[in-house]
Amino acid sequence: MAVLFSKVPDNFASAFGELVYGISGLEQSRVVDAEVLAGVSDVPVGVKRVVGGGGVAVNISGYVRRMLAPSPVVPEGMGITTGNGLSIAAAVSCAGAVSPVRIFTGAVRGLSEYEAMTVLPPERRIGWDEWDTVSVPVLAGSLSYRWETVGGAGCSYASEAVAVSHSVTTLAVDMAAVRRMLDEAGADAESVTGLKVSLLAGQEAVVSLEYEICRPPAGAVRLCWFNSMGGFDFHTFGASETEILDAGKEVFLSHDGYRTACVQSERRSELVSGYMPRLWVEGLSGIAASPLVWRVDGEGYTPVDVSSGASAIRRGGLNCVSVTTRDAVPPLRQNF
Repeated sequence: MAVLFSKVPDNFASAFGELVYGISGLEQSRVVDAEVLAGVSDVPVGVKRVVGGGGVAVNISGYVRRMLAPSPVVPEGMGITTGNGLSIAAAVSCAGAVSPVRIFTGAVRGLSEYEAMTVLPPERRIGWDEWDTVSVPVLAGSLSYRWETVGGAGCSYASEAVAVSHSVTTLAVDMAAVRRMLDEAGADAESVTGLKVSLLAGQEAVVSLEYEICRPPAGAVRLCWFNSMGGFDFHTFGASETEILDAGKEVFLSHDGYRTACVQSERRSELVSGYMPRLWVEGLSGIAASPLVWRVDGEGYTPVDVSSGASAIRRGGLNCVSVTTRDAVPPLRQNF
């Protein structure tokens, strides 16, 4: 009897849930290896030994989770990219049979094709020196984007289509690149008050974002985090209201007197969002629960640890979010 896969997970299922493959056709008591393959590669990244007889189930979620490596990148301009470690293509091989390749994400639930991987509302604020991203899962299709300015002379741009398949595809909204294009066209960027951006599948807009262009306050801190939809979100907080410096040391008593065992120091920053609509507060509250958070520093990202977070949502009142961050990699310490 031929070995068949009686069950395979759906495309864009969550790597944090069960990813079970059902295998039928194995002879009773036959021992074989079910190999986990990364995409179309024939090199296994994991192996599970199974015994034939009845229905055989293989859960590969543990292997897929280890391969996920979300990592935001600094955009090199406005455009569509794939990668960023937001998805994993995997298949299972057993006794000569190979399952169809499936795409899995780091979201907390299964996604549908072209579903926006963001928890923030589409109406956003952004500065000319900032960037934003939005990602969508794609099986196969042609994607393009267009933008148009609000205020000023009313400029617009439409990109060429890019063919993508079996991936999570990201649109980078790079405001510095938009400003360069406006300058090259002779438009007055200072008179532009907003930007409307659409990601298109064919002629249909699958994601639409509206940005209000503003000047971030002095000392503003922009955070990026891996959200519960398996993508990256960004938000700029005002200058830190409170800086906390913790310092201390542990000592022990030896025959020579007190000796220092280790010294400790860390700087924590409390960031407060200000008063915002409820949907924004609900979205930002996910920062404290995110496993991966970065501070956007000029031309790169610095990993940070969110040690605490709080959200105040008042019925009919004003809402805000506060988070306390510290660098994920502590500074060097003088431990002898």
